[in-house]
Amino acid sequence: MTTLNFEKMITDSKKSLDNYYESFDRVLTAQKKTGAAFNILQKKITENIGMESCDEIKSALQTLRDTVESLNDAGEKAIISRLPLTVLEKIHESKSLTVTPMAKLLTTVTRDRSKWLERKTSKKNDKKENKERIKDAKVKYELEAVDFYEKVADFEKVRTHELQSLLTEFCNSQLFYHCKAVENWTKALQKLSGLDMSIWYINVDASVSNIMNKENLNGVKKYSNTTKEFDDNESNKAR
Repeated sequence: MTTLNFEKMITDSKKSLDNYYESFDRVLTAQKKTGAAFNILQKKITENIGMESCDEIKSALQTLRDTVESLNDAGEKAIISRLPLTVLEKIHESKSLTVTPMAKLLTTVTRDRSKWLERKTSKKNDKKENKERIKDAKVKYELEAVDFYEKVADFEKVRTHELQSLLTEFCNSQLFYHCKAVENWTKALQKLSGLDMSIWYINVDASVSNIMNKENLNGVKKYSNTTKEFDDNESNKAR
């Protein structure tokens, strides 16, 4: 089994938490922008509902508006409101309470080890006074090193548990939002796909006929799909 490089692990753990924070914060910012865009879409759909004449389309637009509203609510609950507390804040806590103390201890151990080695290799180490200083430096380093290595196992257990927890929370929040998205977009799609506008088309045709009758437009020239010309209906009848 390969011996782990604990110094590198602790140094990298600080960098990784910064990477997580930056990336998750970008997701949060993007979600806020998406929510704002959907708010505008919802308002525009509401305007279009008021202007729409076809009841079937109007009903589909209402479903679409409800879908957008539901998705915005899901995004607010699962991501915008929750993510800062359950993920971003937890990253800060893990960094300040778990990683930073070990990083400081590592810095101290590394510094005092260097001091001990410098004194050990000094040309003046033949003097009794210097030998005592070398011994003291060695003892100080060794005590700190023992403290550091004895804390490494617990540190790694806490660090990985905290990382597992915040990554799980992030995945759960995204899964909740996207499941709501699939559920609601499916309803909107089914509504739109199942529209039966045959009665509406009959109503439109009937209205066209009524208007043409009132305006006495049935006797004017009519475009013939057969001849690709305008024919005079009254003249044709007379013939």
